[in-house]
Amino acid sequence: MVSKDYEMRKMFKNYLDDGPINIRSAFYGGRTGPLKLFHKAEPGQKISYYDVTSLYPFINVSTRYPVGHPEVHVINKDVNWTKPEDNTYNLALLKLSIIPPRNIDIPVLPMKIGEDDDERLLFPLCSTCAKEHPHGDVKENYCCPHTDQQRGWVSTCTSIELNEALKEGYIVTKLFRVLEFKKLRRQTLQPMQKVVRHPVVLTRHPVETPSCPHNFLPCRRL
Repeated sequence: MVSKDYEMRKMFKNYLDDGPINIRSAFYGGRTGPLKLFHKAEPGQKISYYDVTSLYPFINVSTRYPVGHPEVHVINKDVNWTKPEDNTYNLALLKLSIIPPRNIDIPVLPMKIGEDDDERLLFPLCSTCAKEHPHGDVKENYCCPHTDQQRGWVSTCTSIELNEALKEGYIVTKLFRVLEFKKLRRQTLQPMQKVVRHPVVLTRHPVETPSCPHNFLPCRRL
């Protein structure tokens, strides 16, 4: 019903969802916002482009993963978390109300704005401003007129992301639910190592200097 009825979807978008955690809500994809749109190279400067070969498989191989069933905490209590030490969950998914800082160069926690095919991933400092200007806007001397409660939103995030956000001035005002994992394992996705190795092996080593092949060889031993 919700998937077919636009007005119902719109109504549920504005509903304060304090129900069970939807794990999929914690996955957002990557950010692509440039920090600088134009740069003119000055004398002695060089503009370079760097990429990371097989970044996702490398993270899968080298990162510890939670294993087993999580412990479910239904809390629904007001809190006032302002620093990472306030978060007592070391490895968990948390559903909470978050208020972003009013000034920060690179926001940490995202939210999705829009409907259906026009849904966008934004990293706003005010959810109300983002909803009023879903396609962006440029206004000189603009000052957000909304209160902290109007600027905040309900976020589902990992404990690692939350701790980084708290370091940058985000505030948690209410904690709804937590999926807490007790066990970690580093070798869970070890078979992904082959995925990391193949692109590197197929890449020709640099030939600018005699030492480059020697520096490249250890990478081929993955």
